[in-house]
Amino acid sequence: MLSTCNHKGCRRKREPNNPFCRIHTTHNLLSFILKGKKERREINNLLKGLSRVERLISILIYIEELTPEEIGYTLDLSGSSIRRRHRKLLERLSPHLRTASKIIYPFTPDLNKKHIIRIREFSNELITFLAEHPKYLYNVKHRDFERLVAHLLEIRGFDVKLTAPVRDGGHDIVAFGTDTLGIKTKYIVECKRYRPDCPVGVRLVRSLYAVKDIEQAQHAILATTSYFTRDAIALAQTPTILNLHLKDFNEITKWLKGCVDLKPKQ
Repeated sequence: MLSTCNHKGCRRKREPNNPFCRIHTTHNLLSFILKGKKERREINNLLKGLSRVERLISILIYIEELTPEEIGYTLDLSGSSIRRRHRKLLERLSPHLRTASKIIYPFTPDLNKKHIIRIREFSNELITFLAEHPKYLYNVKHRDFERLVAHLLEIRGFDVKLTAPVRDGGHDIVAFGTDTLGIKTKYIVECKRYRPDCPVGVRLVRSLYAVKDIEQAQHAILATTSYFTRDAIALAQTPTILNLHLKDFNEITKWLKGCVDLKPKQ
């Protein structure tokens, strides 16, 4: 019988009667708990002893399913720093979750794949529903939020292309619009479907502005279901920073309401 962890690339020794090592056992258990498979009281007790940054890292990794690099943009930290903090967090939580492993295992790999809302097609009824109940935006998956923003731009007459679903920190949407003079304008759009307590930081704003220049786009839009930090807003309002638009939860809600009576572009 193999004695090493079943996690891909891990060479640590397995825990007794467990297919994973101590670190990945804790990782799987924490994912299981934060995905809502345990009582809410137990989740609150688990997070109570963590710092604000540790709570955010836990939420962004296990609930939002972001990469360390994406979390780094959010918290203004490097990806390697997020990995170190995550590892220390798992080591600290390991003793507290050790007894739970006997109850939860065997761990099912596709345990957390159920979608609360899966947008398969857009309709006036769906747009109207989201406009009236914008908090349901927090229940859609990341890719569906990108598709929703693309659809809202399309309704307003933009020629829209949704980019491949890769986490490269670049942009999710390319849109072309034509002004009243017939001049074509290129937009790049980055979408972040974050929880309301996970703000978008200045590093992500700065990165998108750099991509705007690389892509030779005239405008860049950063759309999120959360809000922006003061530093992020200050950067976007800098006189030398041109055509960088920040759209938070309230702005997205206005987009939805403004599109309710509009017809999609044919």
